[in-house]
Amino acid sequence: MTTPTEEYITSDYYISTALLASNENLIGHKKDETGKLIWIFEERESLTVVVQNYYNGNLVLPLSDVFQAQRLLKNQIKQSKSLT
Repeated sequence: MTTPTEEYITSDYYISTALLASNENLIGHKKDETGKLIWIFEERESLTVVVQNYYNGNLVLPLSDVFQAQRLLKNQIKQSKSLT
């Protein structure tokens, strides 16, 4: 029997970029009831640390990882717009 995965849900492109660039587990993405795209990450201790460091201005990430994360998220945004 598996336990349900706790989720961290955000519509913030920049925090999603930071989470992806930090190798956090992106579970999926979808549009919310207002049509805004949201990203769903697996909630875990390392994610909490990344979020805290992001908001405190202490998050340091390799630029190549940030660019790769941005490309993935932008592709998801484009795909979601083409579905409407």
